[in-house]
Amino acid sequence: MCGIAGIFSLSGKSIENVETRIWKMINFLEHRGPDIQGVYVSKDQMVALGNTRLAIVDPSDKTKQPLESRDGKNVLSFNGEIYNYHDIQKKMQSEGFSFQTKMDTEVLLQGLGNEGEAFLQQLDGMWVFAYYNTEQRRLLISRDLMGERHLFYRKTKD
Repeated sequence: MCGIAGIFSLSGKSIENVETRIWKMINFLEHRGPDIQGVYVSKDQMVALGNTRLAIVDPSDKTKQPLESRDGKNVLSFNGEIYNYHDIQKKMQSEGFSFQTKMDTEVLLQGLGNEGEAFLQQLDGMWVFAYYNTEQRRLLISRDLMGERHLFYRKTKD
């Protein structure tokens, strides 16, 4: 189990107390991921992503989430398991990609950064994630088609 949470401004305005708010959300989810907690807050304070992680696949501290791409352009908060990530990772390595971790989250992050939403067609697994592209200021949230991982969201006027 893990848990993810996020806040995203649809108005284009900074979110008041965004870091405090995302930490409160993550603290409510701590029981889902007691090993590692982390947050990402964009410089413009318009996006906050959080993650609580139960470290199973790669328990090292390099696997802190939300996971940022090396160039800082993409951020991913992920809960789930990509069953075929080893095969995808091998393919990506043959195309010149390198990986710093042994986890499916990094494969997903790099795949989305390289191919966008089309990358999802390659996945076999169960998941829910929030993926943020900092340059485009675009948030993609997704869950597996069968809904094995739940995705709840709330939209307010602000």
